[in-house]
Amino acid sequence: MKFSFEKKDLIFLFLLLLFIGDTVYSYYQHSLAPIDGDIPSLVAPSDAYQQVLHDPFGFKIIQTAENCAGSNRYFVHSFIYTYFRIVPQLLQGFMTPIESVYASIALVKTITQVGLIFMLSLYIGLFFKFTRNERMLSIVLIAPLFQAVGFFEYMAFIDNCITYVLFYALPTLLLSIFLYPYYRAALTGNSGLNSLTKCLWMILPFVLTFSGPLVSPVLLLLCPSVLFYLFYTHWRTLHHLDAGDRVVKALRSIHWQLLFSFGLTTLLSVYSFYIGTHNSENSWEVISITERYRRLLEGLIKITSFSEGLMPIVLLVLFNLYLMQRSNNKNLDQLLKIFYFSILFIGAYLLFLPLGGYRSYRPYIIRRDTLQPVLWLLFFAWGISTVCLFQQVRSRNYLIYAFSIALICLTYTFADKVPGYTNACERQSMQTLSVAKEDCVELNESCTVMQWGNASTCEDTRYGAELLHLWNITPRLIHYHQKP
Repeated sequence: MKFSFEKKDLIFLFLLLLFIGDTVYSYYQHSLAPIDGDIPSLVAPSDAYQQVLHDPFGFKIIQTAENCAGSNRYFVHSFIYTYFRIVPQLLQGFMTPIESVYASIALVKTITQVGLIFMLSLYIGLFFKFTRNERMLSIVLIAPLFQAVGFFEYMAFIDNCITYVLFYALPTLLLSIFLYPYYRAALTGNSGLNSLTKCLWMILPFVLTFSGPLVSPVLLLLCPSVLFYLFYTHWRTLHHLDAGDRVVKALRSIHWQLLFSFGLTTLLSVYSFYIGTHNSENSWEVISITERYRRLLEGLIKITSFSEGLMPIVLLVLFNLYLMQRSNNKNLDQLLKIFYFSILFIGAYLLFLPLGGYRSYRPYIIRRDTLQPVLWLLFFAWGISTVCLFQQVRSRNYLIYAFSIALICLTYTFADKVPGYTNACERQSMQTLSVAKEDCVELNESCTVMQWGNASTCEDTRYGAELLHLWNITPRLIHYHQKP
């Protein structure tokens, strides 16, 4: 049997190999990260996180008005608890216990990253019915923007700390999956879901609103805004009716499934937001609202610096729009409409962001984690505007533009270097504990082991010791501490 490749097949294969190479490199980067200090208390779990695992929707909080750690984040807590009790054990079928832990972390990070890139390409490709090659091009354009080291502070969707990946990036992925059928229905008139899937889809609002800290606020901004926009659009055309009939008719003009889904999601988001006010973690550090907004302004000024990596992408998107305007691109009006609503959403999101509280490790309120909705929209704008231009640019200008885009992607790729930190020291400490004879070991290594800071007493590593034993790294409970 003779195989032959057309030019478009070779282009697709080349782009696919680029993406595979980027993904393998990302997995390698993720595999070098140490384990953050929240994992032991979340997986053990600690006494503080027991209640959220037994009271998913905060009914006890309603009854007692007590505070609870992670009060409205049950599904992420449950996922972390389950994943790190099962997956490392499964991987130990062909890995050492220590290797299995780091592999399980790198695996879920990489899957989340690939999922986010893939969903972005779906959103981009659906809008203009892109071909297979154009969708793969959008993937290759977006992949270099996922920074693990380079422009990490404000561009990293996938944090070094696995806890933050699972509380921020993973819910963002689930949110993009949840919204996709509604986006598709708005563009094509068909959500792509059958009757059974539509019913199952209604489970997602319950999961999303009780997951990461960003999802409920995003849905609380998005869902009512969409319903109000549709209501107002229909209401304006019914000026000949009296007020009561006009309101009823405008509501009926919204598809009942969308009205029910987004209405339910809005109510759940409000409820989750209330339960979240009883999150005891919010009281760890408190500064005034005025001070939070002042720090937010400082953060916004800071991210305009070219050294942070975000501003070049913003300017490149604006340049793409300029080129489209000069060439009378047929897609420009549609893109401008999308970008207009995106800017409104970003403005509202940033305006309300300081109300979510303050953490000392996030001094400017905005950081790679809280910026994720903004990053998603920016990456979308970059991908879709660039592919649209590739569709139209021809001859010599095409080569110039293609070379320029390739240079930009290479710049972000090479900026994302191999991490200077590694988990080699932490692995060595685990190896020391695995053969220890004492029940409390003083580690000579200078690094931490699943801690945010050095543990001065063995009691400080109670949950870490439980986790190492659960993962078969130690034969029994062996506590540890660092030299003073």
